[in-house]
Amino acid sequence: ILPLIAIIPLLAPLIGLGSKLMLGVVFSLLVGLPGLAAYASFTAALLSAQRGNGVLGIILTAPLLIPLLIFGIEAALIWPEAGLGAMQFRILAGLSLIALAVGGLCTFAAIAANRGPR
Repeated sequence: ILPLIAIIPLLAPLIGLGSKLMLGVVFSLLVGLPGLAAYASFTAALLSAQRGNGVLGIILTAPLLIPLLIFGIEAALIWPEAGLGAMQFRILAGLSLIALAVGGLCTFAAIAANRGPR
């Protein structure tokens, strides 16, 4: 995700993003990044013992990303008017912090379940 954030200023003129909207996209990615990382670690831990059917696991865990995506897009769109004080950024930050707290515990539980009994 960090290389994506670094390349956004170069790609923004190609897709017609203004400078304010580009900043909104960068800040919404920065705020939502911990939640995305927690989702990725949880999914990887859940699928680490799978020999096949990895796509099914990703499809089953993908709905966990929907709130982050919705509020990330809304935060980027509201950035030019309200900045970081917008309710969408606050909700995105809250969801991201909740995902960090719960995602870490779920990741440890998934790794322990994949290891089996000792």
